[in-house]
Amino acid sequence: MSTHKKNPHKKDTSNFIQYSVILPIPQLEPLIQTYRFQYNFFAQHGIPSHITLLFLFPKELYIQKSKLFDQALTLLLKTFQKKKFVIDSFYQNPHMFALDFNKQSSDFIHQVQLQIASHFGLNTKEYEDPTKRPHVTLFTQRGDKRGFQAIPEIKRSLHPHLPLHISFDRIWILEIHTRENRAKLVKEIKGTASVPFEPPA
Repeated sequence: MSTHKKNPHKKDTSNFIQYSVILPIPQLEPLIQTYRFQYNFFAQHGIPSHITLLFLFPKELYIQKSKLFDQALTLLLKTFQKKKFVIDSFYQNPHMFALDFNKQSSDFIHQVQLQIASHFGLNTKEYEDPTKRPHVTLFTQRGDKRGFQAIPEIKRSLHPHLPLHISFDRIWILEIHTRENRAKLVKEIKGTASVPFEPPA
């Protein structure tokens, strides 16, 4: 029998560490990296432009079912690589500013989110929140709030490039430390090479 005792004065940080699954979009970096690096704390930790496929879920769930996760996400990536997705507008609410997908792209991604969340027993109600529909976040209230003051300038800069046609060639599984706003890559699942995005002249 172990005689090891937990230090009552040591804070348990395990509850603040969760996992998330994202679809990186490195093709967008030439257009938006300046704004993301300036106003987005995740960008400052090396997280590229992306959409979130699975929101925060317990780290233990991935550890227990890592093989199933990896298999499911590998198959999912093959499906995504057969399609092109279109970003055609902006999305803004009091908490964030983002690039938004057209309805066809958004509906497809949303249905995939619901299916995979349900497959792993996650709460699908979170995915019904209209503020969490598929999007590419430029920044949120949790980052540098000066970004909200720069929105008119950002729109003027990016609007001439819309619509943007993008593809996906990888999936990232991230570990998120919610208290300290830190994120790190746990695993990358890569597919075949995607068609590089070239901004219009």
